[in-house]
Amino acid sequence: MSHSDALDWVDHDPIAELNRMKKERLESGADLFDLSMINPDIEPPRYLIDRLVEATLKTNNHRYAVSRGIRKLRDAFQHKYAQRFSVDLDADTEVCAVMGTKDALIHTFAAHLSAGDRILIGAPTYPLYLSSARLANLQCSYFSITADETAMISSIAAAIEDNSIRMIVLNFPNNPTGVTVSRSFYQELAKLIEDRDIVIFNDFVYGEMNYDGPTPCSLLSVNELRSRSVECYSMSKAYSIPGWRVGAVVGSAALIQRLSRLKSHLDYGLPLPIQHAAAAGLVHNHELLQPTLQRYEARARALVIGLARQGWHVSIPDGGVCVWAQIPDRYAAESSLGFALRLLQSTGVLVTPGFLYGKVCDRYVRFALVVAQEKIIEVIHRLESFPVLEQELSTDRVALIHNSTASQEVH
Repeated sequence: MSHSDALDWVDHDPIAELNRMKKERLESGADLFDLSMINPDIEPPRYLIDRLVEATLKTNNHRYAVSRGIRKLRDAFQHKYAQRFSVDLDADTEVCAVMGTKDALIHTFAAHLSAGDRILIGAPTYPLYLSSARLANLQCSYFSITADETAMISSIAAAIEDNSIRMIVLNFPNNPTGVTVSRSFYQELAKLIEDRDIVIFNDFVYGEMNYDGPTPCSLLSVNELRSRSVECYSMSKAYSIPGWRVGAVVGSAALIQRLSRLKSHLDYGLPLPIQHAAAAGLVHNHELLQPTLQRYEARARALVIGLARQGWHVSIPDGGVCVWAQIPDRYAAESSLGFALRLLQSTGVLVTPGFLYGKVCDRYVRFALVVAQEKIIEVIHRLESFPVLEQELSTDRVALIHNSTASQEVH
């Protein structure tokens, strides 16, 4: 197989029709309530912007940086983990700055796995994990994500029984379900893999975005996992700076060393002004984040209450920036893509169809909480008047939906 053939899947967009309709609405000036991509609309804290301006005005901050992050930034991640997650890190050996979770996952796969290796990921499955696995020529198995931690451990245990799994990819707090896990979950996981050659990667992008209860648990707080696990912390959502691409992979010194060496061959790291400003934000008082989290929680509650009153199967997430909702039975004749297409055309509300997270999720849609609360209320009003499909979809539309769904990974 040629290299171009191996990447044919990159050219396929399973939601091309949805994107086309979105573009048409934007170009025509029609109203659009875009709750699809988790692209934060909340402004970054002024403190961060001021630090970025200051760092940008220093002329020596426009030279090459360091691929694994300058010491000041790595020290700041060390401080963050100690203060917020009660995890002590060595900034020299256990921290590698990355350009967001995509960079972290793709390069972690490349650094620690070989083509043909098998990884275990949760279902529903964030599409990034599937595309990263395909780029690395990895095989995927799945465990079921649920609010029942015992059931999840059992699902993982069954999946690793044949000893084919080389890495487990976790995402807690979870996108799209909003599920969080306790420290006991990680302790049980440590027992499961104690005698197996398995490493763990936890996507911890929502690590500071819980709505109720204590701060979500870092898997690195379990000592038995420290030597074989890494975790990716990102500032994108909590600090409202997704465009800065600031994150870090932290954990096992051996795994971090290999990742850092790989990155030294690939890039020079983040721009220095961004590294300095991000470092200042990480060591600043945690109260910097509270207004943002409160706004997301208010949006989530408003949306969930409104959907539940209309008969949606939905509950308030533990945290995060989205709501995962099962489409009401009255729309059962439609796939999630068909529902999303008709919803956008009829109401101007754009959501993410659940089939992108796996075929078993085709009765769900995801609402990103990236519009103001008053717009959330308007979305609820528009959904209230959204009619049930009264006639069969056209032959072309049925073919479009079938082909898009068929292109997804089966699990």
